[in-house]
Amino acid sequence: MKVPLANIPYDITAHQYLTIRHDRRPQDGIDDVVFEAAASPGPAAATELVREPWNAAIAANALVFELKAGTSAPEAKPGVVVFDNFHAAASGR
Repeated sequence: MKVPLANIPYDITAHQYLTIRHDRRPQDGIDDVVFEAAASPGPAAATELVREPWNAAIAANALVFELKAGTSAPEAKPGVVVFDNFHAAASGR
């Protein structure tokens, strides 16, 4: 079952780089999954789009990634999508 996390309009400049990361909130001991976008690479330039509690039943080392693009409605001039430099990295924990 697919569940939308957010409905954010695409910004061709601000959404050049997408980061999906695991984040621990030390103040309450809760783990989150965080989706961030940026116009340039690097965490300093990123804007948080969505933050959700991490489901502890999901093992991070068992994740499988799938990149897709499209629209939910017909587009007269849909353009082209390019996925480049995909990198999945495990944290040091």
